Amino acid sequence: TITPSGGDITANANLGIGVAPSVRLHINSTASEALRVESSSSTGNPYMSFYQDTTRRSYIQHNDTGDALLLASEYGKISLQTGTGGTEIERVVVDSGGALQLSDGLIGTPGLSFISDTDTGLYRSGTNAFSLVANGTGIVNIGATGAGVNTAFDSTAALKVLASATDDITLFLKQKA
Repeated sequence: TITPSGGDITANANLGIGVAPSVRLHINSTASEALRVESSSSTGNPYMSFYQDTTRRSYIQHNDTGDALLLASEYGKISLQTGTGGTEIERVVVDSGGALQLSDGLIGTPGLSFISDTDTGLYRSGTNAFSLVANGTGIVNIGATGAGVNTAFDSTAALKVLASATDDITLFLKQKA
């Protein structure tokens, strides 16, 4: 039942626009833009809020200052996930303290990479360890016990450099004054 009340419409059931509804608000449109949130104020910052019971938990807002899209969680983290059918995996997290966290990635597909060069970047290579990767190869490997260039780090040296027999290695070290 839809009951007009002043300028409002209330519905105590599922509401479908262009479709038989299967959830509280179900919109189906052949147009590219199916839903618009608009503020009639020339200085407004339109937003959509998400509530649990009567408490606002998060919102999405367009902010005129800086012309920015804001994603805000008032009680926790913001998580970007990919996957389908209940197999979603967190890929990027901004926690409540503002720390940015990325998925571990793999040596051939690092967690932090570039759109035009997806096998170059940074990935978590193990517990307390990460690697800088180029062309799907670990170039600089850093761990709790040291760093390795073109080799894995180990506990025998703070820095370990490996080169082939035909390569020349020049290493400059300067003592602090």
